[in-house]
Amino acid sequence: MQSIFRYLLLVTLVCGAAFFWKADRRKTRSLPVDQLTLVSSAPLVEGSERKEPWSKERFQDQLAEAFRKDDPCAVVEQLRRESTESPAVVWASGMEVFLDEAESENALLRALYARADSPLYGKVQESTAKEIRFFNALVDGNLFHPLGAQLSFNYNGTVRGIETLQALIQEDPENGVYSYYLAQMLRQSGKKDEGDLAFAQAARAKDFDFFYQGRANDLQKVALQNSALFAWFYAFWGKAPSPNFQTGSRMLKNGAKEKEGGKWLALRLAKRLVDVGAAYQKNSPTYLFSHNEYLTGLGIRHTAV
Repeated sequence: MQSIFRYLLLVTLVCGAAFFWKADRRKTRSLPVDQLTLVSSAPLVEGSERKEPWSKERFQDQLAEAFRKDDPCAVVEQLRRESTESPAVVWASGMEVFLDEAESENALLRALYARADSPLYGKVQESTAKEIRFFNALVDGNLFHPLGAQLSFNYNGTVRGIETLQALIQEDPENGVYSYYLAQMLRQSGKKDEGDLAFAQAARAKDFDFFYQGRANDLQKVALQNSALFAWFYAFWGKAPSPNFQTGSRMLKNGAKEKEGGKWLALRLAKRLVDVGAAYQKNSPTYLFSHNEYLTGLGIRHTAV
């Protein structure tokens, strides 16, 4: 982990020096000092030096050139350019170039990351892939934190999400994550007893795969080919979409206090979440991983004891 931050610090210093030189030559305002924050979270808004409207073709051409030249500073500069397009369009356009430059033929990665109609950007996408259908269900049930999209509770969407998860359980009964989120949607729909049964089913399942971390690991492997690709991925990772963990955590904590057997169920699912998070840390390239599952599991465990 320390080596990653040393690397990012080096990129920050180099990019900072380049931008300072440009600002001095062009007599523009000075740049923010915290370039690391810029790389990890600045989403194509402030500090543009260009006046013309954002163009997907130009953006992709310049980003591709930065990737080919292994120029992380140019990637950072592209991220700073002002855009009138939605974050979904901009990030999907960049991810398309990212996967092209890496010569990745992974159709699932392209469907999830390089299309603005992906559930990762808050849209329900027609697909037969179980990963996309799972994320579709979470978007429908307002149990996902997509990039650049605002969700609100929709009863009809929740019904559709429930149906999708029920179908996935029939196809892949060993993955307890389907039942884990089905339980939450059922309880939100007023079907508390059915929701508790789904939680119990999740606790007994053999596997617990949220999918998104595995796909992020695939992107990291692409990003490690050069520093420019890594700079792009790291910026995206700072805003990466992820499933909602707060709703299920709250339900399990309340159940541990209010219902017979609720404590056992909460502790059992807490262990599943902790184990998933620990496995991510062990298997994720460069140890750049999501802490959500691990911390959620610990929070449930400490409350339920």
